[in-house]
Amino acid sequence: MLSSAIEARNAAEFDQIFSAAFPKYTSITLSLSAFANAMVPTDTINRMARESICEMESDFRDKALSAFGAEVRDQLLFTVWTLRKISELLTEISATQANDRKHDEEYGARYTINALRAKFCLDCLNMALHLDRPIYPEVMEELKDGLRAMVNAYAWARRGAALRHASDETLEGPVVWDDEEAELVQSSMQDMASITDAEESC
Repeated sequence: MLSSAIEARNAAEFDQIFSAAFPKYTSITLSLSAFANAMVPTDTINRMARESICEMESDFRDKALSAFGAEVRDQLLFTVWTLRKISELLTEISATQANDRKHDEEYGARYTINALRAKFCLDCLNMALHLDRPIYPEVMEELKDGLRAMVNAYAWARRGAALRHASDETLEGPVVWDDEEAELVQSSMQDMASITDAEESC
């Protein structure tokens, strides 16, 4: 699925491949996640997730500049940085039950669709990097646009975490973002090299 996507020659071809592949990608990813959660201790899953994020970040730092250019390299690093923030939130969310299951399910569904869309594009670029496979300009623009869904995924994960601490009266109100989180969203279209360089090293 990923190989077909990165071999697309234009945006229309990529969109056609994505539309056909994404439901299968989603099904496989969620099935593997459910299997892992059933068979592997939570602490081990969390550790492996952290290690995977660090390895991906290291690869992008070392190789993405020459493969894709500075703009895409910086967006990849920003996406991985956001993924790390999401991973921290998911650890918090999984440890606590939400009282409002209706909102929790809604936020979870919206998080999942955005996270998987961004992850599909992240996996495509990671595969292209490791296979030394060039990507056509129109397809690269589609992949860059897909990566931005990770910010939306973070916003929904943030709402899910806030739901576990909110009173019934505050569930319908906007989630209050702290300064770091506000900067995260504002910077999603900007050069993120300075932020990722300041992030704690793996």
